[in-house]
Amino acid sequence: MSSIALDDLGRGRFLFCSLLSYFVLALVAFYPQSVRPWDTIAYIGDALESVWIIAWNNHQFFTDPGNIFDANILHPSPKAITYTDHRLGTSLLVAPVVWLSGNPVLGYNVAIALGCVLAAGAAHRLARSLGVSALGAWTAGALYGFNTFQVNEGARLHILYHGFLPLALEQLLRFLKTGRKRHAYFTGAWMFLQALCSSYHVLYGALLLGIVALVAFVARPALFMRRLPTLVLAATLAALLFLPILVPYLESSRVHGFRHEMPTGIDLQHYVTTTPTNLVYGSIGAEFRLQQRAPHFVGFASMVLVVVSLGVFAWRKDPDERDDVLLQARIWVPAALALALVFVALSLGKDMLAFGHSFGPGPYRLLYDWVPGFQKVRIPERLSVVAMLFIALLVGRGISLVERFRAPWLAYLLALFVPMEHLSPLPETTRIPVTDSVPTVYRWLDEQPAEAVAEVPIHGEALVRKETLEMYFSSYHHKPIIHGYESYPPLITSILRQLALEFPTESSIEGFRRVGVDTVIVHRGRLGSEEVEAKLPEWIQKGRLTPLSRFTGDQSVVYDAVADEVYRLTPREPPLRAAAYPSGRPFRDPAWQYRATRGDPYQAVDGSLESSWIVMQPLLGDEVFEVDFGEAVAVSGIVLRLRRGSKFPPRFRIVGWDESGQRVRLARYDASHAVQLLDALMENPGEAALGFDLGGVEVTSLSLNIGRGGTRFDRTLIPGWSIPEIEIWVNREAEKLR
Repeated sequence: MSSIALDDLGRGRFLFCSLLSYFVLALVAFYPQSVRPWDTIAYIGDALESVWIIAWNNHQFFTDPGNIFDANILHPSPKAITYTDHRLGTSLLVAPVVWLSGNPVLGYNVAIALGCVLAAGAAHRLARSLGVSALGAWTAGALYGFNTFQVNEGARLHILYHGFLPLALEQLLRFLKTGRKRHAYFTGAWMFLQALCSSYHVLYGALLLGIVALVAFVARPALFMRRLPTLVLAATLAALLFLPILVPYLESSRVHGFRHEMPTGIDLQHYVTTTPTNLVYGSIGAEFRLQQRAPHFVGFASMVLVVVSLGVFAWRKDPDERDDVLLQARIWVPAALALALVFVALSLGKDMLAFGHSFGPGPYRLLYDWVPGFQKVRIPERLSVVAMLFIALLVGRGISLVERFRAPWLAYLLALFVPMEHLSPLPETTRIPVTDSVPTVYRWLDEQPAEAVAEVPIHGEALVRKETLEMYFSSYHHKPIIHGYESYPPLITSILRQLALEFPTESSIEGFRRVGVDTVIVHRGRLGSEEVEAKLPEWIQKGRLTPLSRFTGDQSVVYDAVADEVYRLTPREPPLRAAAYPSGRPFRDPAWQYRATRGDPYQAVDGSLESSWIVMQPLLGDEVFEVDFGEAVAVSGIVLRLRRGSKFPPRFRIVGWDESGQRVRLARYDASHAVQLLDALMENPGEAALGFDLGGVEVTSLSLNIGRGGTRFDRTLIPGWSIPEIEIWVNREAEKLR
């Protein structure tokens, strides 16, 4: 703690009481999840992803630490952890819990409590350093560590862990004030620890510290420049320590082209939005979701205390302050207000919205366009975390002022009410099988040889969050699986998920074998299993599927099913050959005309992979892309250029019209084309091309049509077409003739 006296309480006693009260707040804030921490999570999806990451990291720490990023999910993609936030520091923090209990769900819930207490304790320390009273600092910590958005983000541990930011900020301010080098190195150390826990917040923290450093330079340029080399050295050392983690992420980003479109933020109304379970106010404000556009309730008592803090500052009636504080209130109070407003504005995203009204482009656009790293940020509203730090400091200052104005009883009531108005029992929780109650098939699989595993029926192309179930259960056998839910799913995973929807078919069996999958678990009784079960006897009779084991019983034996069956895939002999790629080269005539029943077809023929022909609705079966040549052209093939995020129906065909107007069936997407595409993606995971060899057929027009069974509107709600480029290939001789 800082050297400031802790009022009438001893330092150790006060620290113990504060931390204890924060743990009590964690127990209350995360009710009912907190009363069953051994088997309860918020919901299947992000929460279960965090559980799996803790389990995987702790498994790899002691078995193969050199390959910790080569996770068993999203097979066959390498370094699958780099498609999301690694959470290494968080996993290490709860490693003893996971080792002793063998229960990653318990480890995850302990991590939630520690993350919130860390944030609260760090804000408390910073507030005390700025001269806030003990009670005010406690209130600042309670608000920063247990506000509505913080509790909402409990499912995402990397978002929950931002407690190192206040510590880094405090050390930077001390360095700028005193010039003592140890404070610069502590700043780097806290930022390094933040980077171990959250990529989001190390980016936000760098932005925050950069703003503070810039203000210090403007205020006292000569002094700042004398101290800058030490600060640069400390930052460099922290970056070098983090480099072994950063390099795999940079490599994955280079290969896959990780980048998000400029994201939408939130409406300012979300800052007065509560959850329906709020014990004080109930449901108020805007509609929200569990992940994006979440509730960011600041608190009405908090707003009043911020006004008190600013009002006293504005009226120049601030009581005398001690000289031993880190910054005088006349400096940090307006600075905290300015930073809170800046980060609130940034959290609104690309456009400034307030209660449904647009006020023009937002400042976040500048970050996205000019600051490295923000192109990979998907949810800018999380910048509100930084805004809440400064709001919490101002709230703590308000409590201090109420105390000084000889109203201690009111100060205590307000201090209790500030966290109370955020208390909202979690609206959704789920119990998950743990340890001995994990389905038998996964414990059996742990002892069996298997190259890679697929589980069917899958939950659907649009329900990938549910694949965190397969991720979590894989922590009990550690075999490679094709499933996974990550921030940047690779294209090959989308193709394998599509093939799993077809299982068992020639395409799915050959596609699985092509990427090394030799074991399939069939969950009888899961939604969609009727189609799988009806096809199984045929492929068993053909010798392509061999039954290995079957498990039935109550929920301690199976989960979300009535029986789990395991099959071994037998490859064809000889193996299926990949479809031939067309010869020649791509060609486009400006006179050609393009048409699509939905979407803009010219987005797929503009020569750029950044734009796509997209059908933004579930497929109905009448969606067509057509090119009219105006005369007969000898077409050697069609090539669909794909990138991460591309989609197409599981069944489609290419048809043409000859000079007599007769319809000609030219090609269809089948098993050999699926194998061709998988081969291409294993060679180049970031981009691939799906080619159809048409052999130089002469046609006057071509179209891409959905085949029977290609709509799948009953099993998926995602758009069925998203193609960056559709190329018409001709042979060189035909091109010369033109």
